[in-house]
Amino acid sequence: HSILKDSETRQAVMTYNTGGYSFPEVRDFICTQHQAFFLREGWLNCFIALRSSDVIWGLPYNMLWWSFVAQQLKLSLEQSSVTISGILPLRVKIYSAHIYKRHYELVEKMLAQEAQRLKLHQKILVPLGRSAEWYYENFHHFLNFQKP
Repeated sequence: HSILKDSETRQAVMTYNTGGYSFPEVRDFICTQHQAFFLREGWLNCFIALRSSDVIWGLPYNMLWWSFVAQQLKLSLEQSSVTISGILPLRVKIYSAHIYKRHYELVEKMLAQEAQRLKLHQKILVPLGRSAEWYYENFHHFLNFQKP
């Protein structure tokens, strides 16, 4: 671990997509680009970058994996006598997040359940599958939540 040699390193990066896993007959390849780790004031910081992420089939499983990797690194560092106060919340940057059309109904149901749990009333339901321009023009409507 470069982090063992220098606790202030900015080089503790785990690269997932090195380009060697791209095959012409397969449309998809790994979405996670890298996971970077920083030790600052005894806390393990973890940053993740993704080229793309599906909200339903990708992100929930990825979050578990990234958490597992961070926990394993923490254990490994502690076994090497590095004192770690804990792991800070993961910081994730997704360049292109999406929801597949087949999941629209599921997501709409999830949003309605969450709004009900939070006791919010939506004046306008957020329609899925519109163009980026449509969302840009109508963004102010999505913020129109109010408590009953």
